[in-house]
Amino acid sequence: MYYNTKHEKILYNNRMSYTLPFQVFLAGIGYPWAEYRIPHNTEQGNDWDKYILEYVLEGRGYAETESRRYEVQAGDLFFMNRNRQIVYGAVPEEPYKKLFVVFHGSLADSLMENYGITDSVIVRRVDMESSFRQLLQLLERSTFETHEADMDEAALTIHRMLLPLRSSAIVREMEKPGNTAEKIRGYIDGNILIRDLSLEILSDYFRLSRSQIIRLFRKEYGITPGQYILQKRIETAQYLLGVTGMSVGEIAARLYFSDGCYFSAVFRRHTGYSPTAWRKR
Repeated sequence: MYYNTKHEKILYNNRMSYTLPFQVFLAGIGYPWAEYRIPHNTEQGNDWDKYILEYVLEGRGYAETESRRYEVQAGDLFFMNRNRQIVYGAVPEEPYKKLFVVFHGSLADSLMENYGITDSVIVRRVDMESSFRQLLQLLERSTFETHEADMDEAALTIHRMLLPLRSSAIVREMEKPGNTAEKIRGYIDGNILIRDLSLEILSDYFRLSRSQIIRLFRKEYGITPGQYILQKRIETAQYLLGVTGMSVGEIAARLYFSDGCYFSAVFRRHTGYSPTAWRKR
């Protein structure tokens, strides 16, 4: 751990050459500094041709593309694509404090390609602090002996953090139009592993009454938001059972079921299989 000249506390810095498909390059905490300014990918062939993910804790910052300036503030998640030129920094009157991680690798490239993430993206008002701090704690205690296992865990954590970038409830450099029901669905898709979604949360986020949320969503998709949330949890559980070694209890907790027994009963009701039987398939 050390502090650099940009008022950043560096908790992890790895400049060694590894052949892992996913690699964290740098991670830490940025503290308020009125003169903070970083040009990202404005020069060819530099070491910073990597992905950057930041979460704002307090204060305000900005990001400038060739055509537009965006502001970020507390609760915003900011992703900078390695293939995009951008300049970002602090608003001098209220410089921000942030958590950040820089990463790269073929697995990261595949995620961006499959999710269709081609721009730099801002996700507004997302609860990401606990996930970010868990990641920083993992990286800070990482050693040479545990490096490969730590990168596997970091890849899974960052994957979950990237899920909101697929949501239509975001600010993009080229924002796509969509009706309210589509944005609600996108928000659910992007946050299913991040927070315990409910009608109250959707109502607060979209500033609509619960009855409006239900009416708009049902008109578009034929089911209620609550039914869709449960459907997405079951689909996500099927995915986690198939590609991870997480226990049934761990998956239940990640998907905000009250306990493993209740999760197993719901899973069986919707799929006809117990979670264990599904995994054996």
